[in-house]
Amino acid sequence: SAIHGLTEFSELQLSANTQKAYRKDLQDFFGWAKTQDFYENWNQLLGPAQIAQYREHLRTERNLSKGTVTRRLAVLKSFFKYACARGWMLRNLAELVKGFPQNQDSKTGFLNEAQIFQVLSYLKYRGEMRLSHHLQRVGVETLLMLGLRRSEACSIRLGHLELQDSQWLVRVQGKGDRERLLPIPPKLLPTWCAWIQRIHRSACPVDDISTNPAAWMDFLKRHSSYPLL
Repeated sequence: SAIHGLTEFSELQLSANTQKAYRKDLQDFFGWAKTQDFYENWNQLLGPAQIAQYREHLRTERNLSKGTVTRRLAVLKSFFKYACARGWMLRNLAELVKGFPQNQDSKTGFLNEAQIFQVLSYLKYRGEMRLSHHLQRVGVETLLMLGLRRSEACSIRLGHLELQDSQWLVRVQGKGDRERLLPIPPKLLPTWCAWIQRIHRSACPVDDISTNPAAWMDFLKRHSSYPLL
């Protein structure tokens, strides 16, 4: 069945987020297919005309962006390629349907250097008496100085901090479960230390992390599963 096929296909992906996104996209397509006359025998009747019809449905009736439509078409093409490999279909006719040309210019805005310092100065001005204010400062500085996504920053655990050749590093789990090791900027390290000392006051070393790295390594190892934020 279509439901069994899309579940099997999505589970082959490495990332849980990718699995979820693929299932959602495919469920959307087969949900639309149920309103058409080829759903019951999709693997035999599905052709370029039906895929092009779905493309127009997404663009005109659902008013989705060209980029979103092209991404969904790519998921469909990958699924039908898998269906051919499994023997469910003879040919992947979806490959004949074109997506929209992709604009490589990012729509994501950014802060210039002056704005970054303005944000940091504002957070410093608010002080750190309240726990929420302190957390805001740590979170924003982490995002800005390491260039992380929110989900990446939130996934950092104390055990992800490492010391190599006198340099403190953090292991970050990124999109698609890609892992990268980033140096912790000198201005960010004291911010993290002060925050960790506040949250784990009874167990955390009182010394500065650069003064007593061995004690910090021992602490971080014993509390490796605790989140940074």
